[in-house]
Amino acid sequence: MVSKIEIFTAGCALCSEAISTVREATKYCGCEVIEHRIGRMLSEQAEKYKIQSVPSVVIDGQLVYSGKVSSEELKKYLGGKR
Repeated sequence: MVSKIEIFTAGCALCSEAISTVREATKYCGCEVIEHRIGRMLSEQAEKYKIQSVPSVVIDGQLVYSGKVSSEELKKYLGGKR
């Protein structure tokens, strides 16, 4: 079961879309969703996961998406982790 999802963003339109997609897909899973906004300097968390672009989604410590986040793929991934 997925326990934590982290979304790394920079405030762009694609990032806002990714946040909405993740929030909608996780509405009923009961997992913790954390948003990290990255500026010019990468945060420690972003460096930890070797994030090179935004938006990026980390699920339970594993980088699973960079760029456009597909709701259908995310739901499949969440379903597969349960």
